[in-house]
Amino acid sequence: MNQQTVTVTASSETESLGQYLQRQRTEKGIDLFQAAEETRIPQPTIQAMESGDYASLPADAFARGFYAIYARFLELDTREVLERYTRERGIALKNQKHTVQAPSVLGNSVSPMAERPLVTPLSMLACGLVILILLTVGFSWFFSWNPANFLSDKLRSFGNQPVIEHKTDGDTSSTTPAAPADKPLAFRAAVPAGHQEAGQNAAGTSAIKYTLMAEFSDLTKTTVTVDDEFPEEMTFSAGQTHSWYAKNALTMVLPSQTRTRLTLNGVSTPLPAPVDGFITVLIPGSPAQ
Repeated sequence: MNQQTVTVTASSETESLGQYLQRQRTEKGIDLFQAAEETRIPQPTIQAMESGDYASLPADAFARGFYAIYARFLELDTREVLERYTRERGIALKNQKHTVQAPSVLGNSVSPMAERPLVTPLSMLACGLVILILLTVGFSWFFSWNPANFLSDKLRSFGNQPVIEHKTDGDTSSTTPAAPADKPLAFRAAVPAGHQEAGQNAAGTSAIKYTLMAEFSDLTKTTVTVDDEFPEEMTFSAGQTHSWYAKNALTMVLPSQTRTRLTLNGVSTPLPAPVDGFITVLIPGSPAQ
């Protein structure tokens, strides 16, 4: 699709932003499945954007990133689309705050002189805890089992799990627990010459295609979409690392001032330039590029 920007005309102001986006998509002969495949935005999120269902969208910071991606995909003016989104979402939230529910008829009929029940939930919980303690003591005595020794052995075995080093740019200080045997540790989106493509089992069937590892240098809030799953919002502290595994596609939205370091399939990956205050990482590449 050619990189071309279409300015929002005055006639489009008579329809909502969602209706405008839906009309632009249908006029270009693009269905929802194709739009989700090319933008890496989950199909339920696109449906919420086109129907104006702002309650089903993620937080405002990450929703703006999705609107920017979708505007570029439809060859629209990104700035004007974001301005209309900000205006319409603010109106929707304001109307939601002014909505007042009518008092319940059942609540008005409750007698203020209701008697206190003889058995309260707190007393039932206390009785259950006492019974559980007695059963545990009886079990331990009958089978000569010591819970303290059992927990100590489990903690020691957990603390002795193997670790591996992630070496990036000469830095060998960061270590993480070894990945499970059924989940490869590193994959390459574009395999260099002389390297075997990772993510295949013994039968040669492709399993996981992309592995993205992030090292956070400061407090960072991000949203990540893996394949067709719903976007997940997460907050990481300075010094934390995290990895995501994807079979087909992966999208990450970061704040523009972040100092996060990314490693894709074991190869250090530079961050793209920020757009409208956010950095959007599309794997594999942006359809607008």
